[in-house]
Amino acid sequence: MSRMIKVALAAMVGLFLTAAPASATSVLVTGNTTFTVFWLYTPTNPDLAGSARFNIANWSSTGFDLTIDQVANTMPVSPDISARLVSFGFGLTADATSFSNPVNGTVFGWGFSNFPGFGSVEVCGFSGNGCAGGASGGLDQGQSQTGSMSIHINGPFSNGVTFSPVAAKFQTGVGSFELDSCVGTPGTCGPVVFQETPEPASLMLLGSGLVLGALGLRRRARRSA
Repeated sequence: MSRMIKVALAAMVGLFLTAAPASATSVLVTGNTTFTVFWLYTPTNPDLAGSARFNIANWSSTGFDLTIDQVANTMPVSPDISARLVSFGFGLTADATSFSNPVNGTVFGWGFSNFPGFGSVEVCGFSGNGCAGGASGGLDQGQSQTGSMSIHINGPFSNGVTFSPVAAKFQTGVGSFELDSCVGTPGTCGPVVFQETPEPASLMLLGSGLVLGALGLRRRARRSA
């Protein structure tokens, strides 16, 4: 196999693999508090954007109540691109030992399966087929979840607990995007880490183009030799 074809195949394989986030939101909690996370990805037009507010109550060294409200897809409605916020999730350090008393929201329910692109996520809010998202459900552009969702989290939290990462998945017509969040003021607390997963059909077309292009280069090289 020629070097050109090997390079093309390697590039195609690379499209299927997404690198781990280089950094992540880190929020240390040591008592009752409230914080808001924002998701933002600017290369799309308009930007992918969303937010969620976390409320910590009844804090103790052995557990706390978590309520998440105001989950929103703040991306403006646009004829150029459609995007749904289909799931979000977070990791906890120190690790939680168990979860109890889950109350689902009107759009998102609690889940504990793998979250795409972020292996350290332990808990998610999902709509559709699970934490990985799905073909339907979620929040369309400009929509928010009414009401709140809550859960009790148990663990050895004598030194506090860190929420990291706090990620979200957007499903669009050109692929799915898994975004890390930032904490602060929208537009000023970035940058965020993102991962893009192109649709399978786009991957195959692009991969085929790379291989065919390499074959063409090889033939032209033979003719000119």
